[in-house]
Amino acid sequence: MHLLNKDAQEARASRPATTAMHRWPIAGLLVLMVTLHAGSIARPFFADDYLFLEQVRGRSLPAALAAPDPIGNFLRPVSRAFHFWWLGHVSGESAAAFHVVNLALFAVALLLFFAIARRVAGARAAVFAFAFVALQSAADVPLRWASGSQDLLAIVFALLAVWWFMRGASVWAALALVLALFSKETVALAGLVAMLAGRRRDESLPALGRRAWPLLAVTAAWAVLWLLWRRAHPAAGGLAPPSLGDVLASLVHLLQTVVGLEWRLGGDAFGHWNATDAWVALAAGALAYAGLRERDTSPAPGAHSLAFVWLTLAWLPTVTVAAIWSGYFYLWAMFASALALGLATRRLPAAAQAAVLALLVLGSAQVRRLDEFSTVPGAWSVQSHVNRHSIERSLHTLERYLAQVRAAYPVFPANSTVYFAEVPVAAGWQAADGPLLRWAYRDPTLRSYFLTQFTAGQSTRGPLYFFVAERDSLVDHTRDPRMLPSLAFSMMIADKPQAARGVLDLVRTRWPQQRVPAYWRAWVRWTTGDTSGAKHDLADAGFTAIALLPAGALALTAAPRVPYDTLARIAALEQLKTRAALAPDPHARLAALYLDRGPADAAALEAYAFRALAPGDPDAWRKWAAAQLAQRQYAPALATLEHVLALTRAAGLSDPEAERVVVDLRRVVRGDVAQKALR
Repeated sequence: MHLLNKDAQEARASRPATTAMHRWPIAGLLVLMVTLHAGSIARPFFADDYLFLEQVRGRSLPAALAAPDPIGNFLRPVSRAFHFWWLGHVSGESAAAFHVVNLALFAVALLLFFAIARRVAGARAAVFAFAFVALQSAADVPLRWASGSQDLLAIVFALLAVWWFMRGASVWAALALVLALFSKETVALAGLVAMLAGRRRDESLPALGRRAWPLLAVTAAWAVLWLLWRRAHPAAGGLAPPSLGDVLASLVHLLQTVVGLEWRLGGDAFGHWNATDAWVALAAGALAYAGLRERDTSPAPGAHSLAFVWLTLAWLPTVTVAAIWSGYFYLWAMFASALALGLATRRLPAAAQAAVLALLVLGSAQVRRLDEFSTVPGAWSVQSHVNRHSIERSLHTLERYLAQVRAAYPVFPANSTVYFAEVPVAAGWQAADGPLLRWAYRDPTLRSYFLTQFTAGQSTRGPLYFFVAERDSLVDHTRDPRMLPSLAFSMMIADKPQAARGVLDLVRTRWPQQRVPAYWRAWVRWTTGDTSGAKHDLADAGFTAIALLPAGALALTAAPRVPYDTLARIAALEQLKTRAALAPDPHARLAALYLDRGPADAAALEAYAFRALAPGDPDAWRKWAAAQLAQRQYAPALATLEHVLALTRAAGLSDPEAERVVVDLRRVVRGDVAQKALR
């Protein structure tokens, strides 16, 4: 590759001046960017933010850096522990301060990038590239999420490393690279970008390597440390080599992000633009046009090669996360893409170049307005898994829920434990053991969990509180005696027997006179392998825990003596069940009758018992799926029916009806019907 810059002295002497014709458009584009994202300043913390704040709260900086990472998935002490420590202490843990700093970081990154692009690609390419990145939808998530500082800090320090190496300051470049690498792994190969950008005219590769040894040493040392750290932290996951499909998918998603090509699945694919988007695109084109009219400076030799290599090096890390891809994963690659696009369009007339920019800005705007997101992992999803809509949707839910909890309980007693049921995990409301609640109430003794995480030990530490998400609101059910049995039943329907057992244990402790939960708990215990405990509960509920039916007993219940005498059949089967509670057949027939005639909760309990006693029988699982569908538990029903199909296929049989229902449920759970619900 040819030299991109001479030595530092020649580079400073030949640097193109930033004229007023450039300064004003750049300033205007910065104002447009800030205006576009100004609403992010009022956004609350979200999800991981509360974990990082708690990691550093009340600790000195050395103690915060030494504390275990609360997620344990990446080695990012600069953008997590250090950043949340200094800004949390300075701002009093103000979410607005974090968002303001994120905006400032993005602005700094843009200005650094403009300076780099102007040196290597000329003035017109630099103006185009600056405008493209400033209004790119890939920046939306980092600017709306305080933890987006991980991306922004990594990019700022990576660009500093490039800038300083271009100016001949190898040591300073290496220090910046250290900070970048310990902010986020997406810039893992930024040292190579800096080397290529700062290569001098006619400089051999060995000579470049000797001059860039600090960058190479830092990258190698970080890579070794990172690999050792991941090996010592199971939560970080393995390092399985990506498949060819992942490579191709990540490349497609890179192109999608560049042009802004994500669309709806649950309705009109591109019918979600806003008139404001057109004005933003026109404003961007007009501002850029003002800077594109000036006489251009020629790109340095090798500028096109640099753009291509930079883009390749920025894209490679995204291959490893193709299955959960999101547009913001490509933010670092967008800087390289912008440089390549600026170079590719620089020979167009200024008006045509501005028009191309406006179209690209409009593409980003349609991604920004997209009111769906991918809800299941998949490398070939046409939508990001996390985008502006998913963040905004979760933040509105979080603000509303927190206001409702505070209205119900302005203060919680010390050592309280708060449980939440039916709250979507994606809302980011509940993480770990309740850092959000501890932040909101400034009480380190509080704990909170999903009710599905209930354990007997948690119930002894202090007062218990229970909230259930109903019609998109959190409703306090703490004083409702029916709440715990109802939630235990819901957990059984959702196939979460351990959690159901924990709640039923609490019910039995608080209200030992309730006989129905003893019958429920028997089947939960049986499902979890505690057969002796199940028999004890059955006896306690008045059932004989044997599996042998009296001779001919089942035949008496096979058909009614009088036509349509279903109630008589049910009564006979209920009586028979009490004498042989472990016999599958009475439960199977009761489940069928209750599914046909109701009540739905009785149908579910008998189907659950049938499934527990005959786990290898496809009919047991089919009836269980029908009971789940009757309770509108679509995702668990889908999993159950997929198990039915697996059992029937293993037996060399087919079940066309189950196959048809599975197709419909997939649409409801993760297809076009589910996407409509996201809006």
